[in-house]
Amino acid sequence: MAALSHMKNRKSQKLREGFEYFVARCLDGGTEVHLNVVREIFENTNIKLDTKDQKELEKLVNKDQMITRQEFVKFAKSNGAVKSLVEKEIRSKPTSKPGTPRGCRKGSLKIDKALAAFKAIDKDGNGYLDRGEFLTFSSSIPPESRDRLFNSLDQDGDGKLDLEEFRLLFKNTQI
Repeated sequence: MAALSHMKNRKSQKLREGFEYFVARCLDGGTEVHLNVVREIFENTNIKLDTKDQKELEKLVNKDQMITRQEFVKFAKSNGAVKSLVEKEIRSKPTSKPGTPRGCRKGSLKIDKALAAFKAIDKDGNGYLDRGEFLTFSSSIPPESRDRLFNSLDQDGDGKLDLEEFRLLFKNTQI
């Protein structure tokens, strides 16, 4: 009986750790999570949110399509799809925390800084930084330098930056 109890406690601990990691991954260091980030995580793991769950999530968003940490944690704790996602990640990566890339030591995680910054700046969550979002982000730079920087990053000239164009900031400091 003691062995069975130990196994159940270990599974519960892994689920708690997986849940905490899922919430941290969605929040990405912030105090709010964008609705599209949550949807993207589920799509990438082939776990479907049913219509009821999607409607519940949509009720939690503010005008910027953001969900507060408190509301998101409350949703995630009571959601079967989140539990399924965490269990799937535990089964697929038994030697590390759920979602930890292979080759990383337990407890360490390689963070895509460009992606994290891009998501934080993309207030409307449309996958692009328009001139206004970029200028707000770069408000500490003189206005003429901001415009010049935006124009040099906007390689296709469409008036908005996609993630790959934004990544140039992180790759080349001589722009």
